[in-house]
Amino acid sequence: MSPNTGTWLAQQLMQDFGLTPAAAAGFAGNLSHESGNFRQLQEISPLVKGSRGGFGWAQWTGPRRRQFEAWSKQNGLDPTSRDANYGFLKHELANTPEGGVLKSLQGINDPSQAAQIVSNKFLRPGIPHMNSRIERSNQIASSLGSQIAAQPASPPQAPGTPAPALPEPINIAQQPATPMQSDTQPPAGLFAAMSQNAAPTADKMSGLLAMLGNMDQPQQQPMQLQPMQRQANVPSLTDYISQFISGRMA
Repeated sequence: MSPNTGTWLAQQLMQDFGLTPAAAAGFAGNLSHESGNFRQLQEISPLVKGSRGGFGWAQWTGPRRRQFEAWSKQNGLDPTSRDANYGFLKHELANTPEGGVLKSLQGINDPSQAAQIVSNKFLRPGIPHMNSRIERSNQIASSLGSQIAAQPASPPQAPGTPAPALPEPINIAQQPATPMQSDTQPPAGLFAAMSQNAAPTADKMSGLLAMLGNMDQPQQQPMQLQPMQRQANVPSLTDYISQFISGRMA
């Protein structure tokens, strides 16, 4: 096995199970201890006399060893291969009660603490040798940290690159204005009578003066406003019109 198998394993656990780097390092460090840095897959001196002992990355023993061997055969994999060892580990974590250890590892940010959790809840060895497990876990955590730090960051924005354009402001001055409508319309025929080229007759003058006289009368509105007081010596509109007509008839 490559010396980087522990780092690779931690990365896979982070990807497949969402573990923190510290928790993944604690898991990989335990398996590194169990298998002599992923090189010694068969247990040398089984604790149970006459048994085959542990086998694989996790030194699966007894029923778990038989399950590992059967799973590898079923999937056409060599039980000494990386694919078989990680494949069965992933199977145990995803499909058997052994996956309960993942809940205990959620949010763990200390590789030493993670190493103890994996040893106690997943591997359950007879003699833990906890110092070795913690040391290997911290080494893998350091390797993970170096790789994360070495990943290229997103390139900064080049100088002179224009910022995204902002939406055009609304120019109120450019909007067409709606003309105000007068509430009071002039009497019909007033401007027509004044614009005729022919000299007005006496009858037309009388009708025009009567029309203008009506304009001087206050209109009946729901709200009455105080009329403006006419200043002294200032002729009314009727006076101006009368003088204008008299001048044209003279």
